[in-house]
Amino acid sequence: MINLLEDCELVALSSEQLIINFNCGDDDLNDFFNHDAINYQHQLLGQTYFSVT
Repeated sequence: MINLLEDCELVALSSEQLIINFNCGDDDLNDFFNHDAINYQHQLLGQTYFSVT
């Protein structure tokens, strides 16, 4: 089992740190990560984070 605090790094999504072809099986989340997250950040509506192992 993965321990998020010990085994993963929390990374802020940015233009330099994009998620390419994100697919978690949920169409709405896929669309957000692949198309909307950076626009939300540019409009100061929110910051998106993701974990990497």
